[in-house]
Amino acid sequence: MQEEVSKALSKLTKNVYQDAVSPSAKEIGKSVAKVVKIALTPVNGVVWTVEQAFDWVGERVTKIFLKKKIPTKQITSPPILIEGRILQQLQTLGPSDDYYLKNMFAALLASSMNKEMKENIHPTFVNTLAQLTTDEAMILSLISHFEIMVVNAWNHPTSYTGYGKWNYHYYDEFKLRKISDDDYWYYWHCIENLEHLGIVKIHLGYEQNEKDREVEMHPGMSRVFDKWRDFSIKVLKKKGIKSITQELATEMHSKYGYNYFRITKWGKNFADACAAGEFYEWNKFKKPDWAS
Repeated sequence: MQEEVSKALSKLTKNVYQDAVSPSAKEIGKSVAKVVKIALTPVNGVVWTVEQAFDWVGERVTKIFLKKKIPTKQITSPPILIEGRILQQLQTLGPSDDYYLKNMFAALLASSMNKEMKENIHPTFVNTLAQLTTDEAMILSLISHFEIMVVNAWNHPTSYTGYGKWNYHYYDEFKLRKISDDDYWYYWHCIENLEHLGIVKIHLGYEQNEKDREVEMHPGMSRVFDKWRDFSIKVLKKKGIKSITQELATEMHSKYGYNYFRITKWGKNFADACAAGEFYEWNKFKKPDWAS
């Protein structure tokens, strides 16, 4: 039986081989290979060569050192793992008009060449930055600036507001790019990715027994209570309540919940290395002087 199986397999293999080397099969193979090669070949300008990436980042790093007045004695060669990986990333990002990620890579390379900063730079910073989208890079700029930020907030039932009449989303404040009508979940997934990468830690309001007053008073959070208070006062006026008693004030302060996220120590080092905080100032995103 085994001998018969072996003979059958031998015959089948021979037929397959003959088909594969036949003139028609060869031509088909060449045609398929040609189509695949054309499909995989980038259109001119879609990616940079290594030389183009090197020239661009060299010029940008020079600008960073000049603008920040870094003395030449403080400049050193970057670790090859960092330089090599950054050049690879810039080959893809280079032709794009999105300056956030591209310039953060340049800032990261400059940081790795600065003797005063290089000890805090880890090669995995490059991989981490490569896993961010543009919108996540913008959120990184915000969280590195504020350190603590609300994701969303909502009102609990009160004696004067009723149910579910107030909702607040942080991206309404900072005018992040409009992606779709379902922005809330899109940006929530962005923040989840930042947490997955170890950059931030998400805190869910319903998990807390009582609010952290220190967190609420933080500049990155205080506007949430201001918004809630303004909403509450408008509702009170509509209901004809002209004076706010201490009891009512206490109820106003306690009857809302929120989810927030905080930058981690690792995330702070990462953001500093990429100069993320320099892309946001005075309630607006901006181009740092060295990125223009």
